[in-house]
Amino acid sequence: MTIFKQTLTTVFCLTLAFISPVFAQTSPFSQAGQVWIQIDAQRALSDAEARAELYEPLFSNLKGYQFDTGWYGLAIGPYDEPEAKNLLVNLINGNQIPVDSYVTRGANFTRVFWPHPEGYLPLGKAPEVKIDLASAPQVAKNLVAPTVPSAQVSTSLDQTFVTPVSISNAQAAIAAAAKSSTTASNATTHKAPQRPNLNDQSPEAARAFMDGLDADEKRHIQRALQWFGTYLGSIDGQIGSGSRKSIADWQKLQDLDQTGALSRNQQQWLLSIFDYEAARFGFEKVTDTLAGINLILPRNLVNFSNYAPPFARYTPFDNSKTSILLISQEGSRDTLAQIYAQLMEFDTVPRNAATRLTDNDFTIEGVSNGSYVFIFARKAQETIKGFALFTPSVPDQSERRLAALMKRSFTLNGDFVLETALPTLTEAARLSLSAGLDARRPILSRSGFYVSEGGDVLTTIEVAQSCEILTVEGDIPMRLKGADPELGLALLSPNTALSPFAIARWQEILPQRGAKMIVSGYSYEDQLPLPTLTIGRYLSNAADLEQTGRIALNISTRPGDAGAPVYDTRGGVLGMILPDLPLSQAQLPPQNIRLAARSDLIASFLRGLGIDTPRSDVVLAQDIEDITQKALGMVVLVSCWAE
Repeated sequence: MTIFKQTLTTVFCLTLAFISPVFAQTSPFSQAGQVWIQIDAQRALSDAEARAELYEPLFSNLKGYQFDTGWYGLAIGPYDEPEAKNLLVNLINGNQIPVDSYVTRGANFTRVFWPHPEGYLPLGKAPEVKIDLASAPQVAKNLVAPTVPSAQVSTSLDQTFVTPVSISNAQAAIAAAAKSSTTASNATTHKAPQRPNLNDQSPEAARAFMDGLDADEKRHIQRALQWFGTYLGSIDGQIGSGSRKSIADWQKLQDLDQTGALSRNQQQWLLSIFDYEAARFGFEKVTDTLAGINLILPRNLVNFSNYAPPFARYTPFDNSKTSILLISQEGSRDTLAQIYAQLMEFDTVPRNAATRLTDNDFTIEGVSNGSYVFIFARKAQETIKGFALFTPSVPDQSERRLAALMKRSFTLNGDFVLETALPTLTEAARLSLSAGLDARRPILSRSGFYVSEGGDVLTTIEVAQSCEILTVEGDIPMRLKGADPELGLALLSPNTALSPFAIARWQEILPQRGAKMIVSGYSYEDQLPLPTLTIGRYLSNAADLEQTGRIALNISTRPGDAGAPVYDTRGGVLGMILPDLPLSQAQLPPQNIRLAARSDLIASFLRGLGIDTPRSDVVLAQDIEDITQKALGMVVLVSCWAE
């Protein structure tokens, strides 16, 4: 299996606008009941005006305001607040505005700069704003409901080399302008620095040289050392014992004498590598309000592609061969462990990867076939959030520094997750989200599982009926061998015999009410390359279900789970999950109730088509890990394709 079947990745780019410490004061542009959607912000007036010229054809109500911090922002409006919230979600997910756009009351707007007011004279450059997380004010986060609290940002990471730029991927002109003016020059015209003679000064001369540096030059050195992972202190421009130790550690990495003082050439080499790599990656602070994640991403390597819950996807830019996934879903410690186990089965995750799994987070890191993989996720409250980086492995190991920076910068932006953020999308917005997917996508995907040594697959008739082209695992062609519309079953056979790792073994004795059940299916259809496990309880084989050959489970599944096997705790198959069916209150309580075709009737159906139905002979309960392994070899993704 290949990881995520479509290697798609994304960049959300939005400039950060800072709230003044005197945030409570009233702006002359703040009106009762009226709000704005802020879509861009720039430190320099000339940059803001250039962006306004590109945005203006798209939004007739575009306005430019200077903030009380000296930044320049672009906003559309004003709107009534409910209208603005709905419009914000639709515009973001239609790729019409940057993903970090947010609703604001304009409390920090001080004056209009766009459209140019009568008598307006450009003021040139705005005051420089250093993005130093140790002292910067909170980032504005007036988000759509539900309200997301401000991110808790680590103060151990200095971000003065992180460039805030607002990009909307739907606007080709804006993206092209930004790329041509910054990315192209940074990524292509900068050449890798050449290593000079690094033994050019004695330790005494090096110390004297460093004593003569000014505070800005010393801060530059500290940021470079931080990038190389040897400096964890504050960026204060003071070269004390901590800075000297970090210099010695860097010198050790360079096979130099560990003097703790940089010679002139060593300083040049350190800063030239740092500046080159910063320009090559194009670091930007990203705040994804829908996924509820903040982190730094390499803007010059990836572009935002689409949302496919539980992922936000970033695709390679300019043949960078780099992909990034943001992970955002509800879940518990068990969910975290399940995700970890599934990721370890991916072909692109090295078998010798360095791994770490705790109750609250996990990390996977390794190199395979020239590709570097770094995956990190953690549990916070009832959510699982993280990211995955896939990028070429290079001799200078800069990809490891990139992963370390992304992890250091990773923070949560509330408990918002993609599944709860996206249900409010319009159908048009949903269609736009899938625009970045591979051109060929199945019409419908459901679950199935092997029932014979030759590779016959049992699935739901929902995916097989009236379907011209059927496959399992994405590219294995199948044909419909038989169906039972009343039971909702379909049997598929391969054109060429297969050799599955495992086949179903049937348990026809129904358990006691409340017994634990495990369902393994492709919950997210073709968005994940492996089945997910869902645990529930056996509910009943009520008399009114007896006639239809169904059993009821108290379990929370998704449409993609239809066709999945239902296991008991010994690994025997008790049934097959059916598509959602309407249930009346008189039959069963509707919440978290799913119906499954009963194993004895499935076995009868299969035997009628010449398929043996071996019974489960396991006596003792199995560990969840054993059932997981069984499912990985048995459960398949079944897809229906257009011609």
